[in-house]
Amino acid sequence: MNIRLRPLRLLTLLACLAAPLLAQDDPSSEPPSLLGQIDENNIYTSPDGFFRIQIPVLAELDGTVQDTSITTTFRDPYGVHISIGSLPLNAEYRAELDKRGRKDFLAWLFSQHVQPEYQKAFPGTTAESAKYLATTQDGSLLVMNLLPGGTAFRDRVLLAEGEPIPVAKRGSLVFLKGDRVVIITTELYERILKRDTFKKTPEEEDAILRKRLLELLAKMTFPTTVPSTSAAPAAPAPAVAK
Repeated sequence: MNIRLRPLRLLTLLACLAAPLLAQDDPSSEPPSLLGQIDENNIYTSPDGFFRIQIPVLAELDGTVQDTSITTTFRDPYGVHISIGSLPLNAEYRAELDKRGRKDFLAWLFSQHVQPEYQKAFPGTTAESAKYLATTQDGSLLVMNLLPGGTAFRDRVLLAEGEPIPVAKRGSLVFLKGDRVVIITTELYERILKRDTFKKTPEEEDAILRKRLLELLAKMTFPTTVPSTSAAPAAPAPAVAK
């Protein structure tokens, strides 16, 4: 049976993940209202209660939290840019998952839908490495992307005359949780803000990003999730974020 895939929901997710990278912050504008909740212990809960996390930035260091119905971004000017996105698996993606298995499904998902969106946003984007982590969330895909012009810290970059904007590096951790696809991304800020002294091999950079992504994952809780099975009914399609 041929399945016609409809990546609209995933493209909406990727557009939300890329948006903070594409737009310069306007210091004169008021931040949009937060859809999620922050409690007295500085724990952020996503708008639908899907996940919770200790906020990884400090307000006193100009840290900010922005969210939509499907993505949350934490950032500060000093080296933190983290995005967490999730969207339900619809029936067609479930069928693709059943056909391919988790490992090949995650690789297919990233190469066919996530990577092209990064390349569209930042021409010249390449995947420097990819690795399947079999014991993380019952199987996760870890991808390292090089993004020309894709740094979230470009307003902090001081360039010498004729010096090109350095190429950013972002790590993405993609996995399934309950009936959702989850994507966590973070930038290796040292390549941009400490580029004169930060001299690491690609493998060493990968190790740093992997550690940071797994530490973020360890700080997250998913209060309402249940194990995903192919027999579970398809999740209702979410409204497209405006």
